[in-house]
Amino acid sequence: MEMTDDPLVLVFKALDTENKGYITVEQFVSTFKEFYNSCGADGERRSSLSSNDIMKVVQTLDPENDGIIHYEDFKKAFEGNINFDEDSTSKHSNSLSRNSDGQNASVRSSFLSDGLENKTDDSGVHMHDPTLFDIDTDSALSADGPNNNSFIQLCTGLRIRLSHDQMRRMEERVEGLKINRNTESETRLDRLREENARLTAQITVLEERLKEADARSSRALEAERQHMQSILSRSSREHTQESETLRARIISLESECSELRVQSARIKADNQTYIIDLRRTNEQLTESQEQARSFQEELKSLTTKHTREMEVLRKDRDHAVHLIADNDAFLLLVDPAAASTGSTEVLARYQEVQEIVRRLTAENKILRQQVEEAQEELLTQSLQQGQSLIRSSEKSWASEIDNCTKEEVVELLSKEKYANEQLRKYIDDLITRIIERHPSLLEIASGGGGS
Repeated sequence: MEMTDDPLVLVFKALDTENKGYITVEQFVSTFKEFYNSCGADGERRSSLSSNDIMKVVQTLDPENDGIIHYEDFKKAFEGNINFDEDSTSKHSNSLSRNSDGQNASVRSSFLSDGLENKTDDSGVHMHDPTLFDIDTDSALSADGPNNNSFIQLCTGLRIRLSHDQMRRMEERVEGLKINRNTESETRLDRLREENARLTAQITVLEERLKEADARSSRALEAERQHMQSILSRSSREHTQESETLRARIISLESECSELRVQSARIKADNQTYIIDLRRTNEQLTESQEQARSFQEELKSLTTKHTREMEVLRKDRDHAVHLIADNDAFLLLVDPAAASTGSTEVLARYQEVQEIVRRLTAENKILRQQVEEAQEELLTQSLQQGQSLIRSSEKSWASEIDNCTKEEVVELLSKEKYANEQLRKYIDDLITRIIERHPSLLEIASGGGGS
């Protein structure tokens, strides 16, 4: 529903307190009941409507009979003509003739003071009581009701009431805005003061940091300047030394170059001599190649001859091998002692191995004896240690406790417990060693006990 100055819209908005877009029948009837039960400007009560008239109004506003009045039905009903009983109409006409002069003022004051004043919440919105909807018990409604003039008066009163409520809310809002503005101004001023103090402190700190940074940068710049100056002086010295070195090098190179020129002339002369020698050498090489060719031919003939001789020698060697084998077989038949030479060597090797085994066995026996002696010595030491522990605990407890305090007795008991634990641990270790290394002792002990 759009914003407009139409009285019907204002009345409907005043009745629609929750902005649902519709009003209930209970809200509408309760509002009419409050309006028509109020007094006019002259102190007289307005005429009453019958229950049939109210039912006709409700049926006109709620044609679907669902308890909800929409704005379209509301507008259609009040813009048309609503028919009432003749008695009620005549009564309403008489009331209009009596109150025609001061009707507007009466409606305004009555509606503003009695109709809406007691039915507004803190926000100024009109509220209705649904318990007031009782047509059967209340038939004496005011007779200024559902004609067009009374509806205009109702709309005018609602409009004035809404205007006053809007003015009051606007004044309260302006007052609240002033208070909020003053509070915000003070808060902003305090915040600005705090911000100013904080910024002043930050500026002071930053100025100190800036001074420190300037001092550090000055020191760093001075150190860098000194460093660069030392580098520059060192570079100039190195440049001077390098220049002198290069001058000396140039002088030496010039002297070497003059010497090389002399050597080059001498080399050219030697080169001419070498060319002549090369020609002579080439001639000799040609002669040598011819001699080598003749030598190669002789070598081929000698190689062929050597091959034939080697073949003859190979055949002679094979024949000699066969003769040697036959000779060995003959010697084996004639002299067996020569054949037993290999078995003699095997026997000597076997005797040598037996000697080594015999020596290792003797060494192993000696080591076993040493291990047994060490175990016996360890057992003896363990027995001596146990005896010393036993002797240390053979003191008379009665003689010691008589001359001791309670704390000393407790200390002696703790020491005795510790000594007993050590003795028990030693006995366990001793028995374990005997079981592991000398089980024969336990067998002897058990055999002696049985006998």
